[in-house]
Formats: sequence, structure tokens, C-alpha cells
Amino acid sequence: MRKEVPSGVDGLIDTAGIAEPASRAVRDGGRVATSRHGIQVSGDRGIVVKTTFPPLLETGGLRGRVVPAF
Repeated sequence: MRKEVPSGVDGLIDTAGIAEPASRAVRDGGRVATSRHGIQVSGDRGIVVKTTFPPLLETGGLRGRVVPAF
């Protein structure tokens, strides 16, 4: 299920039912940062990872695993 989220977020794919809070992927100076329930996720291909705390309304209140889709 694709969930588009505004305000600096390029895009999310939310796979509900994984029992992980939905999160956001943020474009920051050409690099992408993601987080999962405030826990840092390891970066890939030199991407700098930062912790984010998106409001539930911003993520649609959905629960699931978030994968950046660019």
C-alpha cells in the first residue's frame, strides 16, 4: 500500500500488519534519512540515517514497515 506524505517527505510504502509504527523518509541535502519507531535503521549506499518522530496524522495513523520509494 503506497501512502504519500507531505512536508519534506518524498514517499513511503507502508506494509501494514508488521506491527511497526509507520515512519517517514526525509530528503536532506540529497541524502535520505529514515527511522522506525525512533530507532535508527542502518543506512544503505552512503545514505545518512537520522531518527525521526512523525506525527500520527502525518503518516495517516497507519502501522507497518516503511520503505523509502524514490
